[in-house]
Amino acid sequence: MIVLVCATPMELKPVLGKGQTANAVPGQPFPARLPESLTGVPKGRRDVLALVTGVGPVNAALAAGRTLAGHEISGMVNIGVAGTYDEKALPMLATAVATAECWPDFGLATETGIDPKGIGLSLGRVDNVPVFDRLELDPDKAARTMRLTLPETWRRGDSVTVGAASGTPAHAQALRTRYGACTENMEGFALAWACTLAGIPFLEIRTVSNLVGSREPGHWKVGQAVAELANVVAQLFSVTDMMDQKA
Repeated sequence: MIVLVCATPMELKPVLGKGQTANAVPGQPFPARLPESLTGVPKGRRDVLALVTGVGPVNAALAAGRTLAGHEISGMVNIGVAGTYDEKALPMLATAVATAECWPDFGLATETGIDPKGIGLSLGRVDNVPVFDRLELDPDKAARTMRLTLPETWRRGDSVTVGAASGTPAHAQALRTRYGACTENMEGFALAWACTLAGIPFLEIRTVSNLVGSREPGHWKVGQAVAELANVVAQLFSVTDMMDQKA
């Protein structure tokens, strides 16, 4: 079973509809069904396990751990909204696929910034390589394994997971410069790490809702970005007949 993960019921509602998300409890997964209105989704791919984590990396880690421990999960798809560090490179309402997740708060805080290797300890190892503040992802391989579709029009790029969203242009620019990332989110690293440790494929797909570091109303389109998630999931789960025949 694939688990479809969102931080909030607001992000899950366009995908499943109000009836299925009305009583969603953060941290507690529930069986769900992709609506018939999502044209092109094969009948055998409509059943999913839905999970609302709550906002932030701590909630995401707790919810992911509980779900992976209590259910037979074959893959995880994190969908939601995210901010863009550069509107020209990644415009509002675009769809972004994470190719790496970065956690800027891990390590030793020094006068010149955070040194991810400063405490001499890593989060763990992947293929015997220590992981500190960056986790490489392979979205195309994950999509193939879960028999999902990643349209070429969706932008690929690295993402930064934060516990406190960037509230100033200077802070946003510092993170962008440090990691070369396209987007900022608040759950992705925790979910990606949980799936890595569990040995299951992970995808993170987000629509752009705002310009990171700006609090100006004109730089925010949350409602439109959330609504676009229905189209994202429809395309994601719309596998080809050829793929179905090979499975």
